[in-house]
Amino acid sequence: MPASIDIAKEAGNYKQFHSFYSNLSSRDDHELWAIFYTHHRESSLLELANHKVIEKIIEPFCVGVDEDAEGHEIYPDCEAITHRHWAVGWIAGYQIRIFRDSSKTEKTEAAMAYEKILQRLENYPILDENLYSDMEYEATLENIQRLCKEMATEGWQLGDIEDATQRAYNWLSEHNPNSLENNGDQGGHPSEDDLIEAFIGLEFPFQD
Repeated sequence: MPASIDIAKEAGNYKQFHSFYSNLSSRDDHELWAIFYTHHRESSLLELANHKVIEKIIEPFCVGVDEDAEGHEIYPDCEAITHRHWAVGWIAGYQIRIFRDSSKTEKTEAAMAYEKILQRLENYPILDENLYSDMEYEATLENIQRLCKEMATEGWQLGDIEDATQRAYNWLSEHNPNSLENNGDQGGHPSEDDLIEAFIGLEFPFQD
């Protein structure tokens, strides 16, 4: 496992962000926290797949805000966050308490869990191959279905669109697999010509 990742160095990292607002600055222990973004509105499938894995690991550390005996708010060691972003609309991730207290000698369990995630990502960019593959497949079906709906309005008699989508995918997988290759990490994007070829092969009728 790579040793170059030390999450302790990230404490206070949000102060380097530009055009940025966080409620961390109002907290007494803000120097102990760091922000890690995992995905945004325009994220790739890989980013979304990795986020799902990260979410499953880190969410147990994100519990509700509590109060101490004096009525002061006690925050969990991890909080899910979403911030506005000028380019992609929004960006989301987690703010994590890195150290237990101001002595900065002991990391929180949430910080250690996220550190392990960062170490895994440094070693290999995909946290869950099966999940990523499943999401590629689903995105490809969505792309095909979107085009099937458009082509059905142009005269192709496809019947049930979901069934036609699956049949077109299966036909392309056997006869034109290159058309299903992941494009821009947004799933396969077969062209209209690719689908026409599939429709003819599947003997879907066309009516002017």
